[in-house]
Amino acid sequence: MAKDRTYWPIRSNAGYVEYIGEVLKASCKVLQQPTPDTFLGRKTHEPFPKEDDQAAHSRAGTAVLD
Repeated sequence: MAKDRTYWPIRSNAGYVEYIGEVLKASCKVLQQPTPDTFLGRKTHEPFPKEDDQAAHSRAGTAVLD
């Protein structure tokens, strides 16, 4: 039967462990920020008022086809 072995981190892993800690801290900061505004469903301006088709065509010199 095989012996259970405990593997301890070696010195060359210290930099990697530190880097992963920094990445985790940065990701936590990003995840704690509010949801970004995507402008979907939000009116940023009032639409132009619609005008009567007859008035628009008479100014443009065209006829309205029914």
